[in-house]
Amino acid sequence: MRILFYTPYDEPVNYIISLAVQFVKDGHDVSLLTQCTPGRLHHVLAEGHCKIIDRPHVENAIPQKIAVFTSVCRKYNFDIIYSHYQEANIVAVLSQVFIKTPIVITRHHSDCGFIDPNWKERMADRIINRLANYYISPSVFVTKQIREIEKATRPEVLQINYAYDFGLIPDPDMKKVAEIRNKFPARILLIAAARLIPEKRHLELLNYFQKLPESGIILLILGKGPCEKEIRDYIEKNGLTSSVKMLGFKNDIQNYYKAADLMVHFSHSEASNSAVKEAAIVNTPAVVCENVGDFSDYIMTGKTGFLLDRENPGPGFLKIMSDVLDNKYSLIEIGENVRKTVISKFSINKVIDNYYKLHDRLLEPTQK
Repeated sequence: MRILFYTPYDEPVNYIISLAVQFVKDGHDVSLLTQCTPGRLHHVLAEGHCKIIDRPHVENAIPQKIAVFTSVCRKYNFDIIYSHYQEANIVAVLSQVFIKTPIVITRHHSDCGFIDPNWKERMADRIINRLANYYISPSVFVTKQIREIEKATRPEVLQINYAYDFGLIPDPDMKKVAEIRNKFPARILLIAAARLIPEKRHLELLNYFQKLPESGIILLILGKGPCEKEIRDYIEKNGLTSSVKMLGFKNDIQNYYKAADLMVHFSHSEASNSAVKEAAIVNTPAVVCENVGDFSDYIMTGKTGFLLDRENPGPGFLKIMSDVLDNKYSLIEIGENVRKTVISKFSINKVIDNYYKLHDRLLEPTQK
């Protein structure tokens, strides 16, 4: 089977790599086309024996992107196309009139266009909803957003978990983990790893973090984004420079996940967050908001992590931290539990059959 992965970015996200490489292992011919110049994703998938289709990078010109996309599809005669992220999805659905290959749209956001609000994102979603034939939703929350909030009736929405080959995630370097703990000596070491954008609510987290008792708690903020200066200014203005450290983007993020006692994620808009799962693989549990993405599907307070009220997470966060400081929870046991749960729900070998069932439906009676 000839399969195309189409994405706007070169970011090497695990769930795309895992799926593409698994298809190759299963004997399929997998290609990658992006809207950007070759980068890290191209390199990783090339190592996984995927074919890299190199085409000119076109900036902000949808008609030209449609031309490139349709020419590639006609040339290679793919059997199935998987399109990822809104920027690629809009091109893919607008190109359907020119090609016969089934296109499966994968949605990687939930309600961010309604929260901002961002009229461009909402308009793009409206067009995609009207033209798409097949949608993959990674969580109940995203499915409800598509059906109940956006009132999309045309596309067939298939709910399929993100699929991860957790073996692709590097094991932590325990020497470097120890160095991180020594550099940031804390009774409780917290980590917040996310893009620095409004939806992740870093400022709200910091507002409540400064209300914690002086008990040797340090917060590491990892990530880049447009809110970086605002967050940094808040830290300095409120005298948090000794207990909150902004570390930017880290290539060895698994070492930081392992070094941390607990991840804190105040985000109120997700499709299916990867960072929390990747932290879980190294036995680091998370504090997240309920009814966001798929968190409520695998996080249970006190058993596999901690759930906060989506609209008002701060008081719950303070209560959880108080209980953790009083040793009312075993973070080690919770970390072990969430690791087992994440592996059982999101491993590639648990999810891949859902894709092959989809292939069977889309390709009958044609040759698979």
